[in-house]
Amino acid sequence: LKLHRGAVDQNSLTSLPPDEVFQRVKQIIFDMGLEVYKESDYKIKCIRPSSKAIPPASGSPAGPQTVSDNGSPAPVYGELYIDAAGEVRLTVDICKLKNLPHLLTVRVRRQRGNIWSYKFLY
Repeated sequence: LKLHRGAVDQNSLTSLPPDEVFQRVKQIIFDMGLEVYKESDYKIKCIRPSSKAIPPASGSPAGPQTVSDNGSPAPVYGELYIDAAGEVRLTVDICKLKNLPHLLTVRVRRQRGNIWSYKFLY
């Protein structure tokens, strides 16, 4: 596990085993309809495609979540005044804290996309 440096979101702290945390995080991201690509043992790259690239399920970007042809959930989009519904790329990894060896943090970083869309997903 990498060592986290910088500010920590208290809501992202956990004392659970890293494997269990990583499985939960991957399941939540999958349920949100994001594409997931493994980068390393405890790091994944996530992509939410633009709503323009996906045919609308109910006529609006914020419509109810449906299941796509391949069995995965459709991506979630917020109301247009909150979420621009563009592509968002982010990385999620599990890190140790320097002075707190019994705690882990889930670090989510926006790599590309609208900041408000990222905030909606976070």
